[in-house]
Amino acid sequence: MVSGRRLAEALSQQPAANHCAAIVIRTLPNSEEKCRRAYAEGQPPVFFSSEAMELLLTFEHLLVDFPSIDKMYDEGALDNHHSFWRIDAGSHSLGAQARTQCTVTEMVFVPDHVPDGLYLLNLQVPAFRSDAAPSRPVLMPLEEIE
Repeated sequence: MVSGRRLAEALSQQPAANHCAAIVIRTLPNSEEKCRRAYAEGQPPVFFSSEAMELLLTFEHLLVDFPSIDKMYDEGALDNHHSFWRIDAGSHSLGAQARTQCTVTEMVFVPDHVPDGLYLLNLQVPAFRSDAAPSRPVLMPLEEIE
């Protein structure tokens, strides 16, 4: 589980990230084996605590390299997804406060040779309405202007 404290520490090491619309989170170890891992065989070791999700609400787009921002077996509650999109727990209805412009992309892979830093994100999503859609995130490195 990624706790709020661990995420806060990581964000403090990348202060520019707090002014970005998107965040890409990759976990360690970061081997190519992630691309072939069968996650359905057990509970993936990574998901976010509710405190961590609160910190992530400053971003519009959340990209992670694990199967779900929620526990794999949570009986369909999807509390972190609901929190991120500001949808009431247990609801399937979008209220006025829902963050409908926001996206969650799971199962991305960012190789080790790509350094941490600032990137332009081209998040390619097909033009159809659904509760889930494939995406193709493309990262292009940026330089920080001082």
